[in-house]
Amino acid sequence: MKNQPIIVAKFDLSDEKQRTLHAAIQRMHTGSTALWRALGMRQTGPLIYEAAECLPRVPGKRPRYSLVTWNLAECGVTWKPQRSRKATMAALGAVP
Repeated sequence: MKNQPIIVAKFDLSDEKQRTLHAAIQRMHTGSTALWRALGMRQTGPLIYEAAECLPRVPGKRPRYSLVTWNLAECGVTWKPQRSRKATMAALGAVP
């Protein structure tokens, strides 16, 4: 089958924290109010690392980039701004 999504993270949707975080990831990436566009993801234990393009809210503004960390165990998210798309992808590649 073509265009099948690649599984990059596993969630236990019977766990309330993971279900909540799964829903948050969907909200942050879809619809007219999406904040981030995923460039790549990788999971290490309970941490999901994402190279993300931060979608501009003002027309004509340049996009910004961040390395986003989703924590399944603590139901949390943090992000670290990056200088460029290339730097963001390098940061994702450096994740253990």
